[in-house]
Amino acid sequence: MQSSEANITGEIREALKNEPNGSRLLLAVSGGLDSIVMLDIVADLASEKDFTLVVGHVDHSLRPESRQDAEFVLSLSAHLGLTACHLTVDTPALAREKKLSREAAARKLRYQALNEIADSEHCHRILTAHTADDSAETFLMRFIQSPDWWEWTSIPKERGRILRPMLSVLREQVRHYAENRGLEWREDSTNQNTGYRRNYLRLKVLPIMAEEGADIDSCALSRAGAKIQEISSSLLNQADEFVREEAGDRQNEKLLAIPDIFYYFNMIPWAPVERAAAELLRDPELRWPAWRRRQVTSFIAGRGPKRTLTLDGNLFLHRYGSKLVVSTCQTGETNLALKATGIFPVANMGEVSLSIIPNSGALDRGSHIRIRAEQAGRNLQLRTWRAGDKLNIFKRGHRKISDLLSEIHANPLQRERALVLCDEDGPFWLVGYWSDQRVRPSATDKTVMEITWKAIGKSY
Repeated sequence: MQSSEANITGEIREALKNEPNGSRLLLAVSGGLDSIVMLDIVADLASEKDFTLVVGHVDHSLRPESRQDAEFVLSLSAHLGLTACHLTVDTPALAREKKLSREAAARKLRYQALNEIADSEHCHRILTAHTADDSAETFLMRFIQSPDWWEWTSIPKERGRILRPMLSVLREQVRHYAENRGLEWREDSTNQNTGYRRNYLRLKVLPIMAEEGADIDSCALSRAGAKIQEISSSLLNQADEFVREEAGDRQNEKLLAIPDIFYYFNMIPWAPVERAAAELLRDPELRWPAWRRRQVTSFIAGRGPKRTLTLDGNLFLHRYGSKLVVSTCQTGETNLALKATGIFPVANMGEVSLSIIPNSGALDRGSHIRIRAEQAGRNLQLRTWRAGDKLNIFKRGHRKISDLLSEIHANPLQRERALVLCDEDGPFWLVGYWSDQRVRPSATDKTVMEITWKAIGKSY
């Protein structure tokens, strides 16, 4: 059997084999056992590929002795001749502000701080010292807490520029390595506090399971979580492709067909919605918590009376029959006053342009009409259609807008957003379709007003 020293060193060397020679690596060192062992091994290996190492330490403001932890890490780094950076974050304040557990707040702030240090020190990678036991515990915690299979993941070996080179190593091997090498480290008193979920699982649940004869294979559990993560990631990549190819696309909006969502993503119907939101928010790393994913799934399935779901204050889901609009703005009625000529944008829908041109006698098309030039002197208004709106269509008589929308088989979203162009006498154009005969120019008119509608993005 390999010694702990040879096994851990081999795992870390293998994890770093693809890093380019001369890379700058940031080592996240808390001062605890695992991170001290990682620092000791990587410092020995650095010369093999001419790595430049920087030590990053984050003080979470959770313990009175955390200052001594920082001093220990800074002193050790200086002894090794390494640059060390230390940041203090206010974990309790973030936990209160965002209503997070202290564990979640600390994790969020820790990675923010490490990324900040990596940026300032021009480090290509951030190395953390998570072990197979940490990964297995994460898998079990998520399995216990969530009924959703896609949440049953372990700690990924790599995510973005984060690399975890000890993820195949057991905690017991790490301790043997440190003891054999005579290393010193700091003990985190909070690791014995069973008020934290991970500690409760580690100190209470797992020992009881072991006493009952359960064979807890941390490496196997970690691999199981990694496999679920692989499946979930593959489905999310498919969701990204689905959004790019199938979603209707307008400024600040994505349109998805709800039947398609449930047909192609029945196992994770929230996925294309999350990926559409990620694209709109320009945040490729967006990942909703489990409760949000369940909420979105319930909403698009129609389980609930509301037609609009507000997410985080700057993202909205609107359900129109079988259509779902993911939007970064709240929808409402359009009501836009138009001047005689010019181009007028309509938020998230398109633009209408008005100009005076010579009368060529050309026929109207749906998105392009010509009306009497004298209309330019009237109060023109582009608005959402209303019940009771009518048009007097040439050779077809008076028709309700509602009937005309039914005639073109408008889906619920199209009906909701259909626009009409009006003057003081009421609507004279169902935008994109018919105009009222009262505004049609005659052959004796020398000039006409040309009106063109241009929709933004793919058609809804």
